[in-house]
Amino acid sequence: MPAPTHVYDPPFNIIRSSHVVLDVTDLKASRAFYENAVGLHVEDADDSAVYLRGYEEHQHHSLVLRKAPVAACNRIGFKVGNDGDLDKAAAFFSENGIAHKFTEQPFQGRTLQFTDPFGFQMELYASMEKRPHLLRRYDLYKGCHPQRLDHFNIFAAEVQDTMDFYARLGFRRSEEHTSELQSHHD
Repeated sequence: MPAPTHVYDPPFNIIRSSHVVLDVTDLKASRAFYENAVGLHVEDADDSAVYLRGYEEHQHHSLVLRKAPVAACNRIGFKVGNDGDLDKAAAFFSENGIAHKFTEQPFQGRTLQFTDPFGFQMELYASMEKRPHLLRRYDLYKGCHPQRLDHFNIFAAEVQDTMDFYARLGFRRSEEHTSELQSHHD
């Protein structure tokens, strides 16, 4: 499978992976797992959602747990360079027939949600409420106390097409896993 050509001037500027929104059927049990076993810090919570973050993270949240009837990865979030990049992204999606809409999301500035050509739900934003990092707050450490979420793996049926699409947005492949069929003869 050929590696896509790197795009040095993408249509809009994605700065970093940001957060993931998970739909969970048992909010209380999911919160207990991510707070106590994994060790993410709860930043805010109500009856319908829990917002957690890593200890090095300055953003309000790295993980959002939402109460829902069916468990699923609701969407993956990325931070863009500035508000103008959201407009550039919307224009790119319009030109390429990609479903998108601007939405209001708690603790985030203007947010653009889109469905990529393969059905993955994504969102882009330029600003999020800031919080001080918690690296020296040892009294808060639980579980393995992750510092941050810094990448997401997406498993795609259309691997080449998915890689090509995201390469157009400036993403690069960072890992490659191959397996070889080996036969052993005695």
